[in-house]
Amino acid sequence: MGKKKMMVKCLFIYALPIMLLFCVNTYAQGLNKMKFSFQSKSQIIEWGEKEFGFNAYSDSISFNVEGIDFFILIGEYGSGVQRKAIFVFSKRNMKKKEDWRLFCMRDTNTIKVSVELEQKSREIVFKAKSGKTLMILPFETLNRNYDPSEH
Repeated sequence: MGKKKMMVKCLFIYALPIMLLFCVNTYAQGLNKMKFSFQSKSQIIEWGEKEFGFNAYSDSISFNVEGIDFFILIGEYGSGVQRKAIFVFSKRNMKKKEDWRLFCMRDTNTIKVSVELEQKSREIVFKAKSGKTLMILPFETLNRNYDPSEH
């Protein structure tokens, strides 16, 4: 009986860390699931406040490019060095349901981000306070409809 008890204790000692690591991993994966689909712009703003601590001073811009609605949320986060996150959402109409989906995201450490719609070059350009180009979205990439020629 003593050997069996010892064997059970040894198995438990080996199994416990494995079970603990599995639980920690499962919990961490649950925390990292972020929601990127929203029913309205106000839900996007609430998400920014909750998820990143964006405040009422965060910038938001709405515009339409070739029939597609876009909403940009630019917010500050972190402490110490200034950090901004730029979230670009596009509106999708699926049957009778409309929703806003994350189109792209960019981190930066600039203090100010400007957004320019350049009709001539057919691009949306994001620039830092210094004039440095942070991101360019060509109009041709904005349409997220299914394209059979891509397969």
